[in-house]
Amino acid sequence: MGSDLLKAYMAPELVLGTLAFSFIIGCISGVMPARRAAGLKPVDALRYE
Repeated sequence: MGSDLLKAYMAPELVLGTLAFSFIIGCISGVMPARRAAGLKPVDALRYE
């Protein structure tokens, strides 16, 4: 009786959309600082770690 009361369901589109969103955010947060550091001298890029 209790097992039929509430069933969890996740659509495959939701899972794929979530994975794609997290991949895009991860790429952006990795590429932006790297591009900024690529324009600096190596000493200046490593100074503020």
